[in-house]
Amino acid sequence: MPYSNSFKISSLSIAAAVILAALVPAHAKLNLLVNPGFETGNFAGWTVGGTNGGSGVALSGTVIPGTDPLFGTVRVLAHSGDFAAFGVTAATFGESLTLSQTLNLAPGHYDLGYFMGNDSSSEIGQSVGITVNGTPLTIAFNPQLAFGSNFPITTTAAEMVEVTSRFSSAGGPTTIEFDISGSGTARAGISADDFFLVVPEPSTWAMMLLGFAGLGFAGYRSTRRRAAVGLRA
Repeated sequence: MPYSNSFKISSLSIAAAVILAALVPAHAKLNLLVNPGFETGNFAGWTVGGTNGGSGVALSGTVIPGTDPLFGTVRVLAHSGDFAAFGVTAATFGESLTLSQTLNLAPGHYDLGYFMGNDSSSEIGQSVGITVNGTPLTIAFNPQLAFGSNFPITTTAAEMVEVTSRFSSAGGPTTIEFDISGSGTARAGISADDFFLVVPEPSTWAMMLLGFAGLGFAGYRSTRRRAAVGLRA
């Protein structure tokens, strides 16, 4: 029957769309941060701190000033858009670039992170951190890196490493701080872009269950139809 077929097609479409929605990367969902990709051309919306050899926001491809000649010519690397942030640090001396925002969060679970680049001629030591209201979070890297291991050379946006974490909030004013650092005693230029703070969407899972329920109902109608035809035969 036409109704039965259209119902099954609709159910399949719902299920497929919901499954695809669940596979969307965290940073592509609704971002709660202000100016997360620095497309204003500056640090608007961010509190900038840390002791370092220089920091700023610049167009992708701009030479980062103040880096050690050991690393060759180091350029700003944007993950998307035209701009990215950069910091010049020597982690051995406690140098870092810190970027923070304070937001009024609802109770719930959150994913957060950013993309880090090293457009130099050498791997660098990495020392990064993320804190929420002063509490350090456990860091993960994509592609996977052992914490404290050397940070790879990244010459394209696709090679930039995603630095991620997650936390649960009781709600209220919450300060998120990203601590970006690297190298040892020689100052390296580090790019950082596409910061994100997102809510994993529970509605996605509810819709997925609805989609699968629709498929089950369509299968049930199909079974009843075949049984009715068998009885008439």
